[in-house]
Amino acid sequence: MNKDFLSFFEAIKEAYNFKGACLLSFPFDTYIVSLVIREKKIYGCDINFFKSFLLEKGISQNSIFEKETYAFLSENIDDSEMEKLSNLILEIFSEIVEPELSISINIKDLQYDFEVKKGIDLSKLIVELCENYVNSEILNSIFTDVEMSISVKVDALTIARNLPLKPYEGFVLTRIIDGMKIKDLIPATNLGEEKTLRSLLIFWIFNLIELPIFSKNISKPAEKLEIPPRIIQEIENFYKLTKVGNCFQIFDLPYEASKSDIKKKFVMLTQKFHPDKYQKYEDETLLRKIDSIFSLLTECYEKLKDDEQKKKYVELILAKENKQKKHTQKVSPKSEKDPQEKPKYAYEDPAHKAKQHYIHGKEAFKNKKYFDAMEHFREAVRMQPEIAEYQYWLGKTLTYNPKKLKEAEERLLKAIELKPNIKQFYLELARLYAKVGLHIKCKKMYEKVYELDPENEEARVYLKVKKKKKITFKDLLNMDLKNIKDLFKK
Repeated sequence: MNKDFLSFFEAIKEAYNFKGACLLSFPFDTYIVSLVIREKKIYGCDINFFKSFLLEKGISQNSIFEKETYAFLSENIDDSEMEKLSNLILEIFSEIVEPELSISINIKDLQYDFEVKKGIDLSKLIVELCENYVNSEILNSIFTDVEMSISVKVDALTIARNLPLKPYEGFVLTRIIDGMKIKDLIPATNLGEEKTLRSLLIFWIFNLIELPIFSKNISKPAEKLEIPPRIIQEIENFYKLTKVGNCFQIFDLPYEASKSDIKKKFVMLTQKFHPDKYQKYEDETLLRKIDSIFSLLTECYEKLKDDEQKKKYVELILAKENKQKKHTQKVSPKSEKDPQEKPKYAYEDPAHKAKQHYIHGKEAFKNKKYFDAMEHFREAVRMQPEIAEYQYWLGKTLTYNPKKLKEAEERLLKAIELKPNIKQFYLELARLYAKVGLHIKCKKMYEKVYELDPENEEARVYLKVKKKKKITFKDLLNMDLKNIKDLFKK
């Protein structure tokens, strides 16, 4: 059975509930991944993907056995290898979880006549994925209509007992009444919108409930979707850059950038400017620009991923720059009069633009739109990296994304480097270290907070420092002469 251009969630649901063995294939980065799934477990993958990607990531050759064109999990694979492999597959899934990005996914029946004893539990990966990588933005793009009615399968509770659901997810399932609307379920759970919608997505994947999400038969308004001005501006700016900049400027990387950095930037930009994300706007001009951007990104990656081609490309750029430099030296003195001419308008000034991004970022953060906030703070930092507050707010926002905790630490440390006496910077970094279990680093940060502000309640509680009692006049009257002398000695 082949199905092209499904959302990731549709594909994972179909693969999970597939009767018999199936092959789930999809593009990831520069690879085509094919996973062998049977009875709700992942038993293997295609041999090329194993050799070109998983071996490089440290998975041992002894952990698999080869059969035809597939690598199946060996009976001798140990628990640590299984966990490492599970985490890698989870990481891959997290990269393609974007629901607006249609992926060409192939699910087909697979026949093999031998037994594979060990497999990765797909249900655990699904719950882990939804818990850690499906944010409110993704949920809102899936559940566009809270008026949708939920149909509960008769044996839903029985099936749920054998699934690795979180306690709150099990609770949500017990609160669903057949035919209930999503808008009525949210207050009934008393868990908030995000947790309730996340639970519904998990139940839908596990086939515990029926919901008309991703359905091609839902009647949608015929009117054209309006393109948000922010998206228009973002595409326009990047489109202009692709017309005048070289590949390093487009990727925002130095000439000495590593293969890994080039690859990461390519993946990030192609996901951001993937044509499928913008089909819904039905705007020919916008789609032409997006197609042009996407083609150029692919072209740039082809130039930069190979060391030899990259070297020649850099030499070509440097030769061009030297030629321009010589030409500039011949320019008349009149044009050299004011080399740092100020922008004519405030909105052209990078400092003003950075400040605007900072203001919009704080507003988005206040409204719990963390992805939008992160984008604004990142732009502010790109324009003015020397502003400590911009670094701090980007770091703080990144702590809400489990995949970005390392970068969050780097940003907060940078903020501290720029302004070493701001209590709040140390406090946020202490919370981050506590979150990831780095208790020694966490303690050091709280000690610094306490040093800057001995009255800080959070630092005193963590460091177990008792608050000093204030001595009142009445206390002095009740003291004898010896106690008063000791008090003044202190």
